[in-house]
Amino acid sequence: MIHLLDHNLAKVYRQLPLGWQFHIERSYALMLSAGLARRGHFAQCAAEREATRFLSVVVPVHNSLPFVRQCIASLEKYCGYAEVIVVDDGSTDPEIIPYLREATDRNAWALVPRSGPGGHSAACQDGAKFATRPIMCLLNADTVLTHRSWAACVDALRADPRVGAVGPSTSFAGTRQQVLRARRCRHFWTTSQLEGFAAHYVQRRAAKPYVQIPDWLDGCALFVRQDSWTDVAGFRECRPHYGNDVDLSKKLLDAGYTLIWARTAYIHHFGGGSVGIARAAQNAQTKPQNDPGLESTVATQ
Repeated sequence: MIHLLDHNLAKVYRQLPLGWQFHIERSYALMLSAGLARRGHFAQCAAEREATRFLSVVVPVHNSLPFVRQCIASLEKYCGYAEVIVVDDGSTDPEIIPYLREATDRNAWALVPRSGPGGHSAACQDGAKFATRPIMCLLNADTVLTHRSWAACVDALRADPRVGAVGPSTSFAGTRQQVLRARRCRHFWTTSQLEGFAAHYVQRRAAKPYVQIPDWLDGCALFVRQDSWTDVAGFRECRPHYGNDVDLSKKLLDAGYTLIWARTAYIHHFGGGSVGIARAAQNAQTKPQNDPGLESTVATQ
């Protein structure tokens, strides 16, 4: 009976206008955000910054400028000493190409242009060719880094050569890495709120920082050893878009590597199918002096 009620409510919800869906989601997110400061500052500790020395961060981009701006802003804040490689996968938005050129020039990052869209797998493969560090982070462009993004993932890969890939906790994933509270709030948190959540979440999981995953890691922020990536030929022969993380995980497992979920790392992911609600959040943004708690993360950078 309860299952039938849930099914009927979900059906009614999907039939509501987008504006109504937005207000329902926002109201629920505000309840789940109790205790998270709307304004605040979170500093990156020395261990997190030192971990970036081992990293090449590969960011495939195809349009979606509002998300890309946030991702780039968080990289500028927290990439530390990492080598950053932005791959433009044939973007057609006339604003995004000059934006990427300016951002990569300003930060002395690499920009790898592709003549046409070839998909996520091909963009990662092209970016990986320019990576020189022992560990790569394949980072989706609709993510936001926090001050607790790197160290746990890098430490797991450096500690054991049989660990082939590591994934952080996140707000939108098809695996156990997904944090349900963050999923429901992912379009509505300010930068301070999502970083405050990250600090609280990873602190409470310090007693059990790592979990071995038997099947696959989500590809929104996938940390992989350069040698294991080369060993299994990366995303080659994987699916061009969705599912390549599943295929890569399977290849690594078949080759004898293990997969680890680093519970004490957190990277915020807006996720597929999020554009409608995210745009509504932008359009409905209230001026900060009136109610800063209603700011959308999409609009705060």
